[in-house]
Amino acid sequence: MRNARHGVKQRRMATRPSRDKSTVQVAFRLPAAWLAEADRLADELSTDERRCSRTDALREAIRRGLSIAADKPKAKKPKAVR
Repeated sequence: MRNARHGVKQRRMATRPSRDKSTVQVAFRLPAAWLAEADRLADELSTDERRCSRTDALREAIRRGLSIAADKPKAKKPKAVR
């Protein structure tokens, strides 16, 4: 892919989801400490060609977490103590 402005060849980066019927916008509250973690992850994911936003980092964390949660065996319910 070439940068039209500078004519520099760039490596293809992951794209953000489009605003079409296949995506849904959500809003929810997060602990403030998670924002600092999201900022650190955004810095790790950023490259010279593309700055990763906090939102991108949270989206990536959710994607990773969902696949981990899907693979994790369900916890057994503790037996009731009588």
